[in-house]
Order: sequence, then C-alpha cells, then structure tokens
Amino acid sequence: MSKITYTNKVTLNDYPDIANINKCTAGDLNEIKTVVNENDDNVGDLSNLTTPNTNDIVSAINSIVESGSNANGNYIKYSDGTMICTKVLTITTQCNSAWGSLYESSFLSFGDTAETFTAIPTIFTYASTRSAFIEGLRNTTTNNFGSTWLARPVADQNAEEYTINLVAIGKWK
Repeated sequence: MSKITYTNKVTLNDYPDIANINKCTAGDLNEIKTVVNENDDNVGDLSNLTTPNTNDIVSAINSIVESGSNANGNYIKYSDGTMICTKVLTITTQCNSAWGSLYESSFLSFGDTAETFTAIPTIFTYASTRSAFIEGLRNTTTNNFGSTWLARPVADQNAEEYTINLVAIGKWK
C-alpha cells in the first residue's frame, strides 16, 4: 500500500448541491492520512496504534493462552478463564429397548474431557448420524462428559454406528 499524499483542500467543493454532512474537510482527510501513513509499514502490528485501547485490542487477539488435543478430545483455554472442550465419538449400539413409544440404547458413557474444569461445565450434545437423540446427561463431573442413552422412534434391528458430538464450556481457572 502506498502512502497517502493528499494536499490540503476541501473535497466536494465542486458540488455545492451536496449537503455539508457528506463532505470531508482537509482536516478529516489529513487525520485519515496520518493514521494510514503511520501504520502502513506495520500492517497487522497493533502495538503502533495511537488509541487508549491498544492493550484491549491486543489482549482480545491474544486471549487464547493454550490449546491442544489428547486422547479425550480438543480444548481451548482463554485468558479470562473460559475453556471449551470438544469430542467426537463413534459409538456402535442398538436402540431396541422399548421406552414408551421410543426405543433406547443401553446406558452409554461419553468419557473424560480433554482438560479438567474448575466446576461442572455446560455441555451440549448431539447425534449427527441416524435418527436418534441423546437423553439427559447423568454423572457429569469437572472432567467427564457423563453418561446417558440414545433414543429413536424406530427400533434398530442390528447394532448401528452413531456419531456423537460433545461440547463443554466452563472455566479452567
């Protein structure tokens, strides 16, 4: 990007029928020129910004303090103490035990989270394959997604594969 080399004059003076609110003054353009020219050589370097909120901007961008994965899934830790853990499971089971007008699986455990929370997190679950839903979680802890059943409107004749997606949101500190 090249530097702005605007010369001082009021823009749009050639168009008196345009309301003044739509005109830029030389001062307006010089202010824009100064900001662009001072930051042009450091695109992406927010430490040069002349704003009282520089630290807030940089902190927001640098708010992820750690992320990773292990045998129990993935995690992201944020500087404000928020943590998100995700896990995708493939479970082979049969939903054939009558439960009212539905059919449910045997009791299933979703296992541990990738990292430990300071308190029991909020957990979101969904089955992304086949026509099944996940019943309410039980036995959830600060490091375990808990256990439950899958339910569906039609009984499985054979054991089928179900993909289960789990997201836990809570605090790590």
